[in-house]
Amino acid sequence: YYIYEEIAQSPSSNTVKVLNGQAVCNIHLGRYPEAENLLLRVEALNKSKSDPDTLVNLIVVSNLIGKPTEVVNRQLKEVAPNHVFYKTLILKRVYLVVLPEICSRIGIHGYLNYFAFDVNLNG
Repeated sequence: YYIYEEIAQSPSSNTVKVLNGQAVCNIHLGRYPEAENLLLRVEALNKSKSDPDTLVNLIVVSNLIGKPTEVVNRQLKEVAPNHVFYKTLILKRVYLVVLPEICSRIGIHGYLNYFAFDVNLNG
């Protein structure tokens, strides 16, 4: 955290990577509003709102403070549909929402006992 504080004192510190790094440090320290403000500054700097790491960090901090994430999720899907974080979100939705619904429709209860799989997110 202190390294990013020191870097932030330099005039050229308003870069996407530095602000994202500061935001992640704030998330780890439980300073969610500060992290959100930094990420919103990144979005303001990056007019196209196309930095996947910023979008992922916004999703994380929004979840932590109880804000909706649908808009940012859509942005991430448009910008980086193959991002590992986005793929993980889809897999979790399938495993936690879609699969239980299908299993209940066909009469399989306790579906976790029937399904075990290894997921390669990079493939």
